[in-house]
Amino acid sequence: NDQVPVLALSAAQPTANFSVTAVEGGPAVAVAGADAYVTDADSGVTRYAWVQVQIVDALDGAEEALSMPGSASNLTAYYFPGNHTLRMAASGAAGGASATEVALAVRAVRYQTTAVEPAHPPTHRTLEWTVSDGVFVSPPVHTDVTLQLVNDLPEVDLSGPGDNSSESSVLFTEGQGPTAVFPQLTLADVDNGILVAAVVQLTNPADGAAEVLAATAAGGSGIQVTFDAVQHQLLLQGPAALADLEQTLRSVSYDNLLFGPGHPNEATRLLQVTVSDGQANSTVVTARVRFHGVNDAPLVDLNGAQPGTGSAVSFVEEGAGVLICPNAALADVDNTTLQQVDLLFDVF
Repeated sequence: NDQVPVLALSAAQPTANFSVTAVEGGPAVAVAGADAYVTDADSGVTRYAWVQVQIVDALDGAEEALSMPGSASNLTAYYFPGNHTLRMAASGAAGGASATEVALAVRAVRYQTTAVEPAHPPTHRTLEWTVSDGVFVSPPVHTDVTLQLVNDLPEVDLSGPGDNSSESSVLFTEGQGPTAVFPQLTLADVDNGILVAAVVQLTNPADGAAEVLAATAAGGSGIQVTFDAVQHQLLLQGPAALADLEQTLRSVSYDNLLFGPGHPNEATRLLQVTVSDGQANSTVVTARVRFHGVNDAPLVDLNGAQPGTGSAVSFVEEGAGVLICPNAALADVDNTTLQQVDLLFDVF
């Protein structure tokens, strides 16, 4: 045995690097051709001690790895995460693995990164292969893995850190004025530091034009704040830094200008929030505005359907008694029972 083994990752181009594309978030990919082979110029039947492959530039650390699914005859796979090396060593009593067994093992190797956002630049990884016949080690050959990055959606959490839900709820008291609806909101986007726009949509404006959304743009951000009173939609238009859009969204307020007897309508309002990075929109999240009504005073109308609320009657000295307010009407928009009625007489 005086010849060095040779590993070819593709029979079509035995001296060239093998190239493959791995998609962010996608499945593991083969890193050698279906026709990869190993050869040795020594006469006789050559057996091989091991074949190994290493990720030379594993920028995503433990989130990227090599594997050999299944099993290979006379070869056992060992993965060493510390240096990102997969070694397939000869096993059994055959004195090593055959060229066919080594080739099948090489063809089965897979690469995958599970990183949410693979480290870049560069957007490629290099894999280095060697094979040994027990005496000599082959010259290294390489696989070039190109990483195809995928745009990740922006994420909106209305309740902020420390809460298991991404949605929120706020209480609005009749007549209290503008109320912040998601002051703990957080934004995240793993591959964009600049966001294009955000939309807050009031989906069920039961009181129509009396319901108003507003926001204050972060200082120096250039964010344009526009409220469409017909569509009940608040638009925050960038582009702007993620932190500036987050601050602006935290300032979003809801107000209902109706108050008094029977107002406002106390149905829970739904505010739907989306954010765009210019390529895709975030998943819709919802804030709920619940209402706390204020007790409305009962109304007394002593003359019923006649103009005004007072009444006047004449009493004739030594005459029969008269009804003071025979047409009186009582109303209470939030109570069907009343506790008492007080009558105060002045003599003049």
